This record gives sequence, C-alpha cells and structure tokens, in this order.
Amino acid sequence: MAEDLVILDGGLATELEAAGFKMQGDALWSARLLHTNPQAVKEAHAKFLRCGADIITTATYQASVEGFVQHLGMTSEEASQLLMSGVQLARQAVQEFMAEGVHPGRRVPLVAGSLGPYGAFLLDGSEYSGAYADGMSAEELKAWHRPQIRCLVDGGVDLIAMETIPSLKEGQALLELLQEFPSSKAWLSFSCKDTQCISDGRRFSEAVQMASRSKQLVAVGMNCCPPALVEPLLESAAPHKSPDLHWVVYPDGGDTWCPGIGWQTREDKVPFADLSPTWRKQGAAWIGGCCRVSPADIAAARNQLLGSKSELSEIDKRCVKHRTFTRLKGEQIMAEKLLILDTDCGIDDAQAIMMALAAPGVKVLGITCCFGNASVEDVCQNVLRVLSVCDRTQIPVFRGAASPLVGNPDMPINHFGTDGLGDVFKDRDSEQWKSRVQTENGVNAMIRLVSENVGQVSLVALGPLTNLALAVKLDPSFPQKLRNLFIMGGNMEGKGNRTVCGEFNFVMDPESAYIVLEEFLCPTYIASWEFTCRHKLSWDFFDTWVGQDTASAEFMRKITSTCWAYSRGPDAVPSATAVVFGPGFVSYDSYAVAAAIDGGVVTGSLECAVRVELQGALCRGMLALDLGQKLHKAHRVSVMTECDLDKFSRLLTAALTLPRKT
Repeated sequence: MAEDLVILDGGLATELEAAGFKMQGDALWSARLLHTNPQAVKEAHAKFLRCGADIITTATYQASVEGFVQHLGMTSEEASQLLMSGVQLARQAVQEFMAEGVHPGRRVPLVAGSLGPYGAFLLDGSEYSGAYADGMSAEELKAWHRPQIRCLVDGGVDLIAMETIPSLKEGQALLELLQEFPSSKAWLSFSCKDTQCISDGRRFSEAVQMASRSKQLVAVGMNCCPPALVEPLLESAAPHKSPDLHWVVYPDGGDTWCPGIGWQTREDKVPFADLSPTWRKQGAAWIGGCCRVSPADIAAARNQLLGSKSELSEIDKRCVKHRTFTRLKGEQIMAEKLLILDTDCGIDDAQAIMMALAAPGVKVLGITCCFGNASVEDVCQNVLRVLSVCDRTQIPVFRGAASPLVGNPDMPINHFGTDGLGDVFKDRDSEQWKSRVQTENGVNAMIRLVSENVGQVSLVALGPLTNLALAVKLDPSFPQKLRNLFIMGGNMEGKGNRTVCGEFNFVMDPESAYIVLEEFLCPTYIASWEFTCRHKLSWDFFDTWVGQDTASAEFMRKITSTCWAYSRGPDAVPSATAVVFGPGFVSYDSYAVAAAIDGGVVTGSLECAVRVELQGALCRGMLALDLGQKLHKAHRVSVMTECDLDKFSRLLTAALTLPRKT
C-alpha cells in the first residue's frame, strides 16, 4: 500500500443526510445512528465501497464515551460498547462487499477509526478554531481522547484517523497519547483556515514537521477545508515532510458553510474529481473527501486518478446512478420514510395530514389524537373524516390524552369551530366514527410503532405535547428510538396567539412541552408560530388551492366556509396572526409536516438549547431560546427561521389531490 494510490471515502454524514437523516444541531451527529439505526450506517459505508473507496472511516467522529453517557443515558461500559460497534459495522460492510465477488482486482478495504477533536464534543464550531486548547493542558487533552482511542483499538480498526485537528497543541497531545498504543498506526489530519495555516493560526509546515517525528503515523495532511487550499498548503509544507510519511488529503466538496443556514452551493466551485490529479502530482497518495463529497464524487475521482485501471463493476455503476437519483429526488421529496402524526385535528391539522398522505415515498404508520383544537373525541372523528375523504381509511387512528398533565384543559375559543372542523357536519358523535377508533391507547400505540421500527420513524407533533410526554415517562428510551422529531408549536420572539407570550399548543399543556424539550434528545426541529406566520401564503393562493376539482378540495372548501378564521370580509374579526403579521393564509401545522417530508423546505434555522417557561401570569408556556448558552444544556434543537415557499406551496397544493373526483 505504501507505493500505491489509496482512495478514501467521502462525507459519511452527507450520505446519511441524503438518505433523509437530519443531523445538524445533534450533539452526537452521525454517531447517534450507531444507536438508533446502525443499518443505515452500514449501508452508507457500502455505497462508498462500491464506488471505489479503499478505506472507510467509522461513524465515530463526534462519538465519545462521555457524550454517549450524557446524551443517551448510558453507563460508561455501554457507551464504550456502542463506540466499538462503529468499528464492527464498518468491518461488516467490508466483509459483505468482498463477498459480493464482483470487484476484480480490488484490494481488501481497510477500516479507519475516526477520532474527532475535543471541539467536536463542544458543538460550538471550535474544531475550526482550536480556541479551547489554550485553556487545556496536554494531559487534559490526552485524558479526553484516551477512552475513544482505546475503544477504536479494542474494536479492531486497521488504523486511526485523527482528523479535523485544529491546533498544534492537540495534535502533539494525540501523538504522545498514540505511544500508549504502540501497535497502532494512524494518520493525522488538520483543519486549515488559509493557504499557510492550520485553524489555530500556526503554520501548516510546523504541524507537518511535528508529525514527521512520529514513528506511528503513516500519513499527515488536511481535511474538511476548501479544496482550493490543498495545493498551496502541500506546497508550503513539502520541504518539512518526512519521506516515510504520506500526504493524506480529503477536503470538503467546495461549498460554503453558513452558520444557521447550512451548506450553500458555490457557483464557482470546481468539481472535486477535477482537482484530485493536481494533488496526486504533488505527491498525495491518500486522497478522498469530507463534507459534501458523495459516493459518486469518490467514483469520479477514482476514475480521474486511475484511468483505465479503474473499471467500475456493474454494482459500482449502479451505486453512482443511485446516488444521482437520490440527489435529484431530494430536490423535490426526500427518501421514503415512516411518519407518525400526533394531532389535535383542527382545520390546519387536516391540511397537514392531507399533505403527508399525498406525498410520494411517505408512509403514515398511524395517527394519535390529543385534546386541543377540540375534545379528543372530536379530534378522533376529525382525523377519520380526513382519512375517509382521502380514501386512506386503512391508517389506524388512536385516542390519546383528553387533558393536560396538570389541571383541566383550557379549551380553545372556537378558532376552528367547536368541533375543530368548522361545525359543518351533522353526524357529529355518530357511531360510524366512534367504532373506527382503535381500542389501543394512543400513547401505547406510539411506543409500540416506534419500537417496531427503531431508528426509522419521524414523529410529527401538531398539537399539545401530552401524548409525547406520557410516552417518555412510560418508556424513557422512546426518544432514542426515533429517527427525529418535528414540532409545530412554541414561539421564538415572545409573541403569543393564545396568551400574551405563549403559543397555543404549548400553552395548552406547558408541563408536557417542558418534558418533551428536556427529555427528547433525538434530533428535534421546531416550526414556531412566528415562523409559520412570517411565511404565509396569499389568499389568492388559497382560493386557487381549494378550487381544485377533487374530493379533498371540496372537503376543504366546506370546512373553511363558515369558520371565522378564514373570513376576509370588512366585518371579519382579525385573527392574532393577521393583527401581528398582516393578512394571509397560514396552514400552521403543514410547515412541520413539510419539513419532515422534504428537508429542503427549511432553508434557515437557529441551532440552540431551549426551555419552556412554567411560571408567571404572562409567560407560562413560552418557549425560551438560549442563544447565549446560559442554560449550559448540551442538547440543541433546530428552530426553523427560513422557508422555501415554492417547495412548501407545491407540497400543499398536492395535499388536495386525493382522490380525484369521478
């Protein structure tokens, strides 16, 4: 291997996000999937192997024994076993890949144990500055990394990938620590801020000179930096590298990371594969990619670098085609996923449910009901009406909480009528509806459905969070089994629609909202009241929308026809939304469902800790955003701030296409 080109894999988290998993703001990032969906991790490894990777890195970059204990409630022993499972998954992926027997001439791929910097645990972006190292001794840094290295070594990695290291001090500490594992080999890769320096401002050439003194390193280089920095960095440090040491190079895909927004595509970026031959000419022997580098990019780079020697097998070619399909598909709709909808079905809930039912590649496992816009009995009937008009009556409906955890329900002011659907139906409370509600309690059903599909279910909460709070109390492991959680509720600016400072869903049961946002440590995404109102649609859109020639559009026209919330005449009573944000059509709950269906709908968010206020005459039920990190909470949620209204309106338009009238 010392004399041959070695192709590394690309962005494991990027591939997992392409498969529909959301990791931004998660304290464990892709490492959480080791616990919730290990199969998805193995499948992502397999895609890189089939597209030409000679080395795959484990999903442990942001994994640590302390982090697993803190965020998953594990013992230290359980956390160690989970970290080692990342190695076992990668090893299984290699074994299954080789067993396919359709990769002639391919060497047996190696498994590199990913070891991220201490800054990755802090979740504050400091792995790109190294600022924390100034306040830590070398012994403190070694003490932090020691458990992770021990787990990777005990798990059986072929070598350790010490990557995205931002400071000379942490790099030196890692090299000293590596000596405690004398049989282990590693590479050391730095994050760099410009053409001369690593992230802490020290010269890259100094870092290479330091690395060249190690007898256990096989390579040194850089990763997770813009591709344009690679060539000048290699040139600056070439005289200082030991001839026994290889260059390892795996930059990101060339896009720009914008805090609070995410990756933004650069119009002037050069394809990753087109740059790799230049790095090869500079002596780089270990080449791969980091964030935003897909299996297809790795396949293209391998072909560029190896030419006719890199004949992809038929499976490899299908891998590239599949990745392209996934990317194109993701522009409109995410990969197939399982949803559970928890609702207090009023008119906007009905719109959101219809959106989920109409979305291709989405399966609604069940709908659990809760008091809120109406009594839980009315809510169950409302959901059944929606399923009936959409011809989806096979989806089970479950009765959940009838009241909040504390006190009696503060019933609404008939925003959507006394029954939640505009009071336009005469068969309210009839047996035809009551008999179709499942006998299993909604909370129990929620726990069962998620336990049967661990790591695969997106739970979308559209009403008070009582059912969710009861679920975590009955089964404390329930949140860990979820793929993610989407909530419509709360507020982010102190504006209220139910009280002065409180949003309806949270005010109806503040204690449950508090419990959910303290104890659900899965990836969590919040569509607040202000967010939905700021992205309202026009009434012209609404008129066209309900004017479609379908049974569901006719149903929507009917339930909104007498509801004061949809009245627009000169004598109409303005809603809180219209008073604060101006006139327009807001399908509140649909924003949470749209985000669960297609992550591209949300184009901006705040990643922060949150807490629900339980005291005060004015602020009880208010959602507080901890932008200054005063709460010292490790778990952060994603609070939506920007929306692609074109994508959202397309999803909403499709919601009223089931079924077409005959």
